[in-house]
Amino acid sequence: LDQYGRLTDPMGVRMAEFPLSPMFAKMLLESGNFGCSKEIVTIAAMMQIQNIFVAPHNQRKSA
Repeated sequence: LDQYGRLTDPMGVRMAEFPLSPMFAKMLLESGNFGCSKEIVTIAAMMQIQNIFVAPHNQRKSA
């Protein structure tokens, strides 16, 4: 940040455009450099929800 509170690093500016935590935003931006963008998008999407498994409402207690 500069003295006016503006982002100065281009990576930080790009990260701020994502509606994600800084860790996930950087992970997504850097994944292209490693050739694993599809995998990282899947991982980031799965990490954004609390429970990836769905149980029928009447079976939730036994799950």
